[in-house]
Amino acid sequence: MSVGFPEASVSFNRGQDLLYRQFNDIDVYVEDTGKERLYYQLFKLLLPGIKLAKIFPLNGKENVVADAQANNTNKRKVYLVDLDFDEILGRKQTIRNLIYLQRYSIENYFVDEEAIKEQIREKKPSIRDAEIAGQFDYDLEVNRIAKYLKKPALAAIVVQRYGLGIPYPAIDLYEFTTYYNTGVYAGHINNFLSQVETVLKNKDGRFTLAAKIKAEEANTRNKRMVDYIPGKWMLNLLKGGLHGKKLIYQKSDNSFAYSLAKDINVGNLAFIASEIVRIRS
Repeated sequence: MSVGFPEASVSFNRGQDLLYRQFNDIDVYVEDTGKERLYYQLFKLLLPGIKLAKIFPLNGKENVVADAQANNTNKRKVYLVDLDFDEILGRKQTIRNLIYLQRYSIENYFVDEEAIKEQIREKKPSIRDAEIAGQFDYDLEVNRIAKYLKKPALAAIVVQRYGLGIPYPAIDLYEFTTYYNTGVYAGHINNFLSQVETVLKNKDGRFTLAAKIKAEEANTRNKRMVDYIPGKWMLNLLKGGLHGKKLIYQKSDNSFAYSLAKDINVGNLAFIASEIVRIRS
């Protein structure tokens, strides 16, 4: 039995909008409990003229989509969800007041060069741009990380497409380093790929993971890898590499994401503001 404050129920969070009616010009609903402050920070940047005191989490995409459908004529209510692999899999819902991110998750927008430079400056305020570039080549590092994560990301799409029910792997900096020394996946990702291969074969003996990954590669040919690879995976490796070089303070994944959010190019999220104008019209 756990001890502490109980997590607010979905029905409680749905009902809170009434309490905040005088403080919110719009009611914004998101998936994840615990991320509402992060989204609040972003919305302050995106919609400076809108009165917004609180954002409401609904504990999962299914709840957000269901609530959007139930309130699809309400111009006050705005629902925001991660894209995940929904577009690739043809599973995006078309609901008037439902907004999808244009990348896998909000964390993908935090893979942002200037925001990461600000993290370095937080620890080393006097460091010059040339010094940062000499110690951390953003494009090189992001491309290396994306190359490493591409195959497990494509395998994760296969998991979703065929309903294999396999949890995604943990991402480990040591295994990433090992991959670049040996060219071979090890540990968590190797185990994940092996499990996907086995479960896929059990589903249909004609299936091979290599063939399915090749098919998903074709499906994602016109997409940037950094948009459909899970953002948390990329941030995990970026944070680990930066900390390993003693360029940033040690932070939890959530703290790192929250810190980055303050300095990202908010123009990449401007479509959300445009969609809210459309919903309210």
